[in-house]
Amino acid sequence: MARYVSYLKKCYSKINAYISIIKMHFKFKLISIILLLGSISCKKQDSPENKQILINFETNGGTPVKNQLVKSGATIVLPNNPEKNVWHFDGWYKDVDYKEKFDINELITSQITLYAKWKPGFKSVNTLAGDTRGFNTSWGNTTGYSDGYGDQVHFWGLGGICKGKDGTLWINEYLNRRIRKITPVGQVITVAGTGRQEYKDGFGTSAAFEGPGSAMATDSKGNLFIFDNNRLRKIAPSGEVTTIAGNGIPKAVDGKGTTAGFWTPGGMVFDAEGNIILTEWGNSLIRKITPDGTVTTLCRTADQFQFKDGLLANAGFRFPQGICIDSKGDLYIADQLNNCIRKISNGIVSTFAGSGEDGYADGIGRKAKFSQPTRIVVDKYDNLYVAETLFASSRLRMISPDGEVFTVINGNQYGFKDGLVTDSKFNIIRDIALDDNQNLYVMDDYNSLIRMIKR
Repeated sequence: MARYVSYLKKCYSKINAYISIIKMHFKFKLISIILLLGSISCKKQDSPENKQILINFETNGGTPVKNQLVKSGATIVLPNNPEKNVWHFDGWYKDVDYKEKFDINELITSQITLYAKWKPGFKSVNTLAGDTRGFNTSWGNTTGYSDGYGDQVHFWGLGGICKGKDGTLWINEYLNRRIRKITPVGQVITVAGTGRQEYKDGFGTSAAFEGPGSAMATDSKGNLFIFDNNRLRKIAPSGEVTTIAGNGIPKAVDGKGTTAGFWTPGGMVFDAEGNIILTEWGNSLIRKITPDGTVTTLCRTADQFQFKDGLLANAGFRFPQGICIDSKGDLYIADQLNNCIRKISNGIVSTFAGSGEDGYADGIGRKAKFSQPTRIVVDKYDNLYVAETLFASSRLRMISPDGEVFTVINGNQYGFKDGLVTDSKFNIIRDIALDDNQNLYVMDDYNSLIRMIKR
């Protein structure tokens, strides 16, 4: 029996050895098969028809769009349009200069970045105040003087427009020699001025103006400041008209109150400290008026340097007009005969947009061209709006915070027509203002109308 048990143990050991050999054999076979399959799989994934290609989406300040992986030879999945405050999405482009628009049906064969193009998001134009009935009978514009609503209103010699904190639009007329306002419900009311060409402080319509200009602005207390024949006048909420600085003599003189002098102010804006920063068109100066009426000159353009960037004190302008201030405290100036938009930041002047050459071209920064820009305003997103007041026609441009220039109203649209922005017509855009919803108000001078460009 012992011999039999020993024999069985030997047989069992041999059987286990054989089983181990067989297992090892199949294990090597299995590994080989797995490696072979993996090799085949890798080759299949690396084949051109299965290659994954990355598509990048650059929204240029818009809401983010998720990048995509697309099979070679396939098309992209069209994403939802990005959004960007007051701008309207205008398609995807294959280059940063927006020269080649991307075809959504294009078969993808290599990695690509798509760039979102934007355009101003204005939709329609309507007349807010002024008599349009003459245009319907071919009589043309109707000038005169009357308050009221809509077609009941008549203007004559529109000079400037600005918006107050309460939504009131302020209007001055250099020929009617009156200061008027348009309430939020659209009523036009005379606030100050007799209509006679004279200089007189006083209350409301007992005060008189010699010829109010385009330079005017409101402060945080609801006071309106306006230049009238080289004097800075103030109209308080009570209707009282007083003189803050200037004496009517056309000469730039620093000083306080009526000892100071001005010559053809172009535009003005309040800074965060309550100072007025003023462009003086006739002298090509940049000046400051403190709350106590002290006038100093910040930039005195030398004749030989009518265009010069750098330190404000040494910079050069050529008939600067409109001025505005953005949310960071940077100033922007419509430099009329230098045909560009200048920027003042921390006391340094630079050219923000425009080549300096008189012309018309949209583009980024100095690739763009302007023709005598005169008025400028800024919205709460730091987009700029620029009016080019030409005697044959007018243009309205929009500039993004990164300096890209777009056209809102083309200068070829000359005459009068409300409706779609693309079909509208204007006749000398004298000045512009913005409301809290970023709608634009346009002083259409030769049509004697106040018009609204709606989002």
